Amino acid sequence: MGRFSKDADVLRVDSAVFAEAMGLPVLCKGDGGVIAGTRFTASGANFTAAGVAAGQVIWLRSGDGKVDGAFEITARVSATELTVSVIRGNDAAAAVGPGDATAVSYRAVTLEARGEDAAYFLTQYFGIRPGFADAECGQEQIITDDPLRPAEVYAILADVYGCRAISGSPADWDKAEYFRRMYERARERCRLWLDSDDDGQGDTVIDGGTMRLRRE
Repeated sequence: MGRFSKDADVLRVDSAVFAEAMGLPVLCKGDGGVIAGTRFTASGANFTAAGVAAGQVIWLRSGDGKVDGAFEITARVSATELTVSVIRGNDAAAAVGPGDATAVSYRAVTLEARGEDAAYFLTQYFGIRPGFADAECGQEQIITDDPLRPAEVYAILADVYGCRAISGSPADWDKAEYFRRMYERARERCRLWLDSDDDGQGDTVIDGGTMRLRRE
């Protein structure tokens, strides 16, 4: 099933979750890369085979340490080249490069599995497929994902920090609990429009705070 957010949306809320110590699944990593403007090239990489794509996040560290952080991937240009940007306020903003650098090590990670889990539980909460198998309406009939994006991001972060806390990092309990509360609030604020008769127009609304379904 599809997600309601991208890893870049998570980056805008909490960049620290992409640090190496967090242990996220790695799509690919290496060294010897070069940053020129918004272009990042790594001759030994195969970003296509690794499944690296726009909307994901890559950690870049230059040999001189001037570049060291998580950056949004705005495009996969080829198997060896990406377009990257510092954190943007939204997808429509122009990409801004991290700063020219050489001898750059890279590590592209993914939150895809956690995002899909979060999306599933959101559909379950709102009583639509696939989370609610017998529902009249499904995820594909949601008019816009925008109301669900923040809730999914907070759910992902609560999951990451909660798992770290369980695995022996008790200091992360506070973060896990904070993002859990943010998730619940964002979920309650959601107002979903559904196209139940597939005519391209929203005709059914679900209010997350009251879980009331109403046809217009």
